Amino acid sequence: MNIMKIRIYISLATVFLLAGCTKVLDKYDLNVVDDRIWEDEEQAILFVNNLYDTNMPEMSLGTNDAYSDESFSSTQTITDLLYGFYGPNNIDAVKELHKDNYRLIRQINICISGLEKSGLDENLKRPILGQALFLRAWRYWNMVKLYGGIPMVNRVQDPFQEPDLNIPRSKTSESIALIVEDLDRAIEFLPVDWTLDKDKGRITGGVAAALKGRVLLNWASPLFNRNNDGARWQSAYDANAKAVELLAQMRAPRALHPEFSSIFTVDVLNNTEAVFYRRYSAGAGADYTSGWEGRVR
Repeated sequence: MNIMKIRIYISLATVFLLAGCTKVLDKYDLNVVDDRIWEDEEQAILFVNNLYDTNMPEMSLGTNDAYSDESFSSTQTITDLLYGFYGPNNIDAVKELHKDNYRLIRQINICISGLEKSGLDENLKRPILGQALFLRAWRYWNMVKLYGGIPMVNRVQDPFQEPDLNIPRSKTSESIALIVEDLDRAIEFLPVDWTLDKDKGRITGGVAAALKGRVLLNWASPLFNRNNDGARWQSAYDANAKAVELLAQMRAPRALHPEFSSIFTVDVLNNTEAVFYRRYSAGAGADYTSGWEGRVR
């Protein structure tokens, strides 16, 4: 009798265990980025946070001399590029300055494509999408101002399905138009200011408008505007006026700093000239705080 009870208990336990198990091959791989993350606001924000980290300019901790245009750089090929000496070694400088651009643009495109197809509420989705659109414009502008027209890859290319991965170089005007289109959408989607302190440093509508103003001002300048087309100057003026208007609406309104001697000692959150910046916390380590300052002094 006792043996029968034991067998019944084992059978029942086995049934419950099997009912609670899932097939190994049916488990969700948490290490894979797929469309499910765009249905969750927090996961989408984490993806964009990583885009900030990989696309925002870094503090190079002493290596910036290689990119300085004040004198000849310690890296000769970069000096050749900055001074327009297009010698046989120039391709190395181009690789050094832009070797990761299209890899980073692919990551941004994955984000933009995922959010555009997402079922998230528009009020949640649009500010996240606006940040990604700005970063794509920022990444492309850093190439266009140096090379003029470039291949503009604004979709996620599939190396196994794409009939032709070699996208032709765009005209400079086409590249500028696509950058401005991204920035216009970013201005529309982004807030004038972020309400939470933890979000300070994120891109705002004013930041996007300021970059648009810079892009169009360069497009109107003699660098690109050889015939001095007055319409370009008007577009640049209108874009910069919009940027001034939006930046003035921030809780700490952005404008020229009243005293240049203290411009680098004012807290970045309250510095009136701090528009687009990378924040470092006090706990970021000595290299990013007082330790680095002490060494350079």
